[in-house]
Amino acid sequence: MAGLKIYNLFFLIITAKSILCQSTQYSAEELKIIDELKISTNIADKLKYSIIENLNIIPQHYITSAANATQYLLKDQTLQDNNKPEILEFKKNLTEYLDKHAPSMANIQASYTAMIDFGQMINHYYELSDNELTPETKLIIELMNKYNCKTIAGNMSDHYEKFLLDVSKMLEENKTHMDKPLLDLYEKLMRASYLSKKMALILKYLIM
Repeated sequence: MAGLKIYNLFFLIITAKSILCQSTQYSAEELKIIDELKISTNIADKLKYSIIENLNIIPQHYITSAANATQYLLKDQTLQDNNKPEILEFKKNLTEYLDKHAPSMANIQASYTAMIDFGQMINHYYELSDNELTPETKLIIELMNKYNCKTIAGNMSDHYEKFLLDVSKMLEENKTHMDKPLLDLYEKLMRASYLSKKMALILKYLIM
């Protein structure tokens, strides 16, 4: 089984993508607003800028790691020398992933799509029961472990947990100086139990 971190990751990235999917690129006006947020000393503006920066940086790092792992898998001699149907299907999926998700071309929505696609691709094998495993799928899992595929997904979940903790800490430290929308966000975050719920609250605040 892939484990709780990958499970959490799916909820986080789907939540983020569903809220951010209204636009795949920042407009000139939006970039101007972001620049203004960057230099502002207002607490609400500082928080918004921090969120925007992290939402861009985290998936960019992830898809670079995912692309590298995918390339290593395709170049692995053990995989190249194997022409069994299940292995050929896996290699086809890896190639299609690379063709679809070039890290240098990714905007924020494309980054979240790449995160979902990579997670689903590897999770399929980690979720196989013992009865479903074949010599070929065991080899695939062995090679995915060799190139840290599960760790990549787990690290991404860790990054989001830290991001959410940092936002909560920033709100806690500045709650005496916050306006009502920020106070409402802080109180809702304190009550929320799940990472995906906290992510949804922060993103909804961001696009208000």
